[in-house]
Amino acid sequence: MADAIESDKISVTKDINDDKNNIIQLPMPKQNTQHMSLPITTERAATLLQNAGYRGKIEETSTRVYVESASDGWKFRVYFYDDSPADALSPQLSFMLNSGWSISQDDVEKIKEAANSFNRQCRYAKAYIDGNEEYRFTEIEMSHFILDGITDDCFFGYIDMFLGLRRTYLNLCKEMTSNN
Repeated sequence: MADAIESDKISVTKDINDDKNNIIQLPMPKQNTQHMSLPITTERAATLLQNAGYRGKIEETSTRVYVESASDGWKFRVYFYDDSPADALSPQLSFMLNSGWSISQDDVEKIKEAANSFNRQCRYAKAYIDGNEEYRFTEIEMSHFILDGITDDCFFGYIDMFLGLRRTYLNLCKEMTSNN
């Protein structure tokens, strides 16, 4: 009990025969938030990723705050959306997982076929091609609306699903471009 801090203690009153009440300080168990639905913030997402062994770096641009991470040698980002501009501590209503890579001009049509094939097969994530004549890239993204918050387990379920779908899309792109 010596290692419990003052705010982690509860008081219990014990009746004794001489009508005196003694106060006994008992440690309060720490709450495990793994299964609690909590609001998602940029800071919480970065911390969850870091605690799971991923990189979880908070990045900021002039228009948004997001978390950058990586898996299997490929970067991915967690973007946050709400009715107001996001900052690292504000609870958000939704988040989007995103990953992309540049593609050569010669592969644009084959990657477009891969993206269309992927989009027909997968309803949880969407793949697309963007850019201009000089620089083209393909991305995959998956969005989640979380009005009532999200548990740690559910957050990682979405991360795992996204990373698996990204692997599927990447393999489809490789397959399509290797079939010259």
